[in-house]
Amino acid sequence: MKVSIIIPMYNAEATIERMLQSIQQQTYPCFTVLLIDDGSTDGTKQQCQPFIQKDQRYKYHYQANGGVSSARNYGLSLSRHPYIVFLDSDDKIEPDFLERMLQPFRADDQIDFVACSFDRNDVSHLIDRKKLSAREVISDLIEPDGPMGYSCNKMFKQSIIKEHEIRFDESVHYGEDLLFCITYLLNARKAQYHSEVLFHYIVHGKSKSANLRDTKTLTHIDALEQIISLLETNEVDQLIITKYLMVYYRITLGYLFRHNLKLSNQNLEKFEQVIKKIDYSIIHNRFLEFKILLGKLYIRWHKKIKS
Repeated sequence: MKVSIIIPMYNAEATIERMLQSIQQQTYPCFTVLLIDDGSTDGTKQQCQPFIQKDQRYKYHYQANGGVSSARNYGLSLSRHPYIVFLDSDDKIEPDFLERMLQPFRADDQIDFVACSFDRNDVSHLIDRKKLSAREVISDLIEPDGPMGYSCNKMFKQSIIKEHEIRFDESVHYGEDLLFCITYLLNARKAQYHSEVLFHYIVHGKSKSANLRDTKTLTHIDALEQIISLLETNEVDQLIITKYLMVYYRITLGYLFRHNLKLSNQNLEKFEQVIKKIDYSIIHNRFLEFKILLGKLYIRWHKKIKS
């Protein structure tokens, strides 16, 4: 049971060695590491060289800068093993990460997806150990006690990704992991969670998730729109769709009121279209209703000062 570990890297010279050391310490030895250099201009490649030269399981590949989704997709095109893990260059994993993540696949051939507990900057995010349907996981991904929408604390089957041609959407810069996971889960059967913390997510001041000034953050709204469309097309339970609609509304309004976001006419149009589509029959929260009203006034005011 071999595993492909796909790691996109961009100017990661300060952190990639720690990640590779944590992989080198794995108790399960049957893996290949696909190091995808996404156009780095620093010493990222030099930090990888000792691993590449001493261990044939480490493969370095370079591409012109195209973003993390492009790098992961390149890694998917190179992957030849039955199981796939996505890791980021600035995180780390426990020594038994691969071994523990593979156990459910060995025990039940109906298992198509495994997720584990993790910590974020040393704050633990624990999920209960359980086996469930793939569609139940879709609901869990946006719950505070669920496995979250990250791709890095999970293991996937290559066969499902290949058969259904699942890829990361390269036009989406925020929420692309969640979109990928849901697309995958819609084509999966069973899943299992590990309650143990096996993955360590480390957020830096310059990380993508910490940088919300770029208007590319608005592609998060695009990702959620795609997700809701997928759920509706695949006739997922209406309660799950409603949960995602509520997340969609809250996140859209959150971005609208974010003062460091540049509200161009195009952005205003995006927000206005979302607000026009709101299904008020599912909203039973007065505060959210008030924010929607404020959003309408906010957009009207911005349009007035721009005219």
